[in-house]
Amino acid sequence: LLDELGRIGAMTAAAERLFIQKPTLRAVDDRLCSRTTEDSRRIDLAIRSVLDPEGAAHVRVPVYRTPPMPELVLDLYKLPPRDWALAFVPRVLVSIRDPRAKTRTGGTVLADAFGLTPAETQVTLHLCEGHPRERIAQARGVSQETLKVQLKRIYHKTGCAREAELVVLINALIG
Repeated sequence: LLDELGRIGAMTAAAERLFIQKPTLRAVDDRLCSRTTEDSRRIDLAIRSVLDPEGAAHVRVPVYRTPPMPELVLDLYKLPPRDWALAFVPRVLVSIRDPRAKTRTGGTVLADAFGLTPAETQVTLHLCEGHPRERIAQARGVSQETLKVQLKRIYHKTGCAREAELVVLINALIG
């Protein structure tokens, strides 16, 4: 997670392992950088674009060791403004993946990125597939009220206010 100045404020244990195992990325003065000046410049431009109020909601940055296949792919997502219980205010979510590694399921990505429960992950994936709420509740064997509570939790965890916003965010993340 990056703050409003583009500084690294928090990272998962998996991200910390990635920094050790693949020194392609590193943190210099709390900023996300690459081992090459060109990749570092592109990462910085992407961060600035996502932080800009009029900028992009999502930017993808491939990081190369030897083209044409990137060694890593960074996806940067603008986080909606909200109150956080952290010592800093996260403004950008950075997802880093190795395109050559075995692909994780969309559900695993969602659970890791937003801390969704398995039930919340299922609901989110069904929404992103375009299923109506009534059908989702029936398929999961829950009431409409239970589904409504799950959706509220999903919106809170992802920082989204509406279903359309959630679908756009999730499709950009796992699409």
